[in-house]
Amino acid sequence: MISRTIIRAFRLFEKRYIRSHLVPFAAGCILSGVTVSILAKKRDALKCFDEKQAVDVNHEDQIVDDVKDHLPPTVPYIIIGNGTAAYYTAVSIMSTDHKAKVILNRNAFFLKYLKESLESLEGLDQKYSFPYFEQAVPFSSLLSDDQGHVSYFVNTTVTEIDSDEKKITLDGGEIMHYSKLIIANEMKEIPHPILKSDLSDKILKISNVDDYSALVLALKNQPKVVTILGSNAHAFSLGVSISKLIPGSHVYVINEGPSILDLLPPHLKDKMVEYFAKKNLFIKPGKVENASTVDGKLILGIDDSKIECDLVALFNSKIVDDRYVGGKDCKGIKCLQSTTLGRAGYFVDVDQLGIETDILTAGDNSCYKTEVPLAFEPAGFEYSYTTASVAGKNACGSIEKYTYLPFKICNITDRLRYQLVGDCSPSLETVSVWKTGPKDIVTRPGIVLYHQDGLVVGMMLWNINNKLDLADEVISSKTKIEDSVEVAKWFLPRSDLNVEEVSKIIPVDDPKY
Repeated sequence: MISRTIIRAFRLFEKRYIRSHLVPFAAGCILSGVTVSILAKKRDALKCFDEKQAVDVNHEDQIVDDVKDHLPPTVPYIIIGNGTAAYYTAVSIMSTDHKAKVILNRNAFFLKYLKESLESLEGLDQKYSFPYFEQAVPFSSLLSDDQGHVSYFVNTTVTEIDSDEKKITLDGGEIMHYSKLIIANEMKEIPHPILKSDLSDKILKISNVDDYSALVLALKNQPKVVTILGSNAHAFSLGVSISKLIPGSHVYVINEGPSILDLLPPHLKDKMVEYFAKKNLFIKPGKVENASTVDGKLILGIDDSKIECDLVALFNSKIVDDRYVGGKDCKGIKCLQSTTLGRAGYFVDVDQLGIETDILTAGDNSCYKTEVPLAFEPAGFEYSYTTASVAGKNACGSIEKYTYLPFKICNITDRLRYQLVGDCSPSLETVSVWKTGPKDIVTRPGIVLYHQDGLVVGMMLWNINNKLDLADEVISSKTKIEDSVEVAKWFLPRSDLNVEEVSKIIPVDDPKY
């Protein structure tokens, strides 16, 4: 072990270094309300950091106080948030504005889905079992001289935004002025009205990798009846994960609201339900109206039926966190707008480009014009990464529009994935085409084109990779739906398809399909 003398010397060095070298050059801050204790717990549980990087909690508190005491009154870039979107917004700013210096508290836990964290969890088949396997850049990439530094304040919250004076107020009363403000905080959860933690210890809330680890421990490698409540893609992914991890388990996925299946053409939706049923994964629409415990089992009353299960994995619904909106007309965003979901949120005005915008948004709290009007949240690594990239560039004066951003990328299983681009509303008419072959249609590549007024306005890429830019081009070029044959050839290589089959664009309401 390192002696106490060395530790004290190291602390003194870090404090002096931060004061004399990093703080005067700070050009941005990332602010959060996450407590130090939670961060330390996550760090230890997931083994994200080497022992030589670890700093005790008291020292971390001291560093935070030192930095706060020496904050400059004006900061060019301020980012509110502590997740993936905040992290990549900082990366985007620094890659665009090379003079930006932003300080990073290296012990902060930014990303929920760190790849290196998942690899440290032993005994799990990452390829098949883990629903949160996402590619992410480690903290070390922000520590190099050519990328600057990120300032991160744990246990700090923004209590007010004054868009007229371009200033924010922290919970300690400190006031900071900004040139550009990026709102990248997460959505807030809505507790389930029936399934609450005090009802049973068999109800497990799922929101990150720690929760998944707790679920794996609760399963104890024994076949179970598990009910998953959730409509987003992670709920389906978790169901597949449990089925593969513990063979013989029966998994129910209950969609209490609009589901990702509602995006699919009817023929594909039916095939999806059949495909999962073969794997003991049963998808049911419905609403939990009551719940009770009998002999250690949970009894869920869902509409007119009942399900007896051993565990419930709960994905709470989320709503846009509008605490910073108030009643003011924020510059660069349209505040407190109603959506088809009846929720409020930040809506980017695509006509207000970066050079004219003081406030931008990124990540889960961003509801762009290309948002699919369904109740599952616009979350996920790709969404956070892409929106953060645009927000960071525009904060530095770029004029990149927010239209036609990829809305969602999801890997439900290792062989089943989809990508949505543009407007993929279920109310739109669609045409689709699939690769020929002996495989089930669910596992074959295909495309679904959503059209309005004769133009392609959205695309679903099914089991097709690395062609989001091409889909972007199809939509932004206002491609006519009558050109679907040529579009299909771009996404499904002719060498893999019979030309006659490629030309056979089949309407989703065709009963013969």
